Amino acid sequence: MIIYCFHLQEFKVTWMRNGVRIGNNPRRIVSETGMKITAIEFSDDGDYSISAKNAAGGSFLSFSIVVNSPPRITMRTSPLIRKQKGKKLELFCEAEGRPKPDIMWLFHGVSISDRKCFR
Repeated sequence: MIIYCFHLQEFKVTWMRNGVRIGNNPRRIVSETGMKITAIEFSDDGDYSISAKNAAGGSFLSFSIVVNSPPRITMRTSPLIRKQKGKKLELFCEAEGRPKPDIMWLFHGVSISDRKCFR
């Protein structure tokens, strides 16, 4: 059995982002059948919805887009640090990413937080 579905009436589709109607731009194409975003960016985060209406009624769908990014260490340090025995040594690390990355320091492959001598 083959069943065909035809649109017997015109219907109107509206795309919204954070309650504001959206249309096409160089990175985003919206149509009656979908939306395509090329090179997604953090600014594309938001609450989206699509509504379709015709003479017989309407339908509505909402969803959220959350844009993530991999961690990237943004602070550089020298690959070799020399310090006199008994002196205090402080190391800092800055990293960005979405969600915010967890930072873990290792000494000979073992987490420093797991070693009692570093507490």
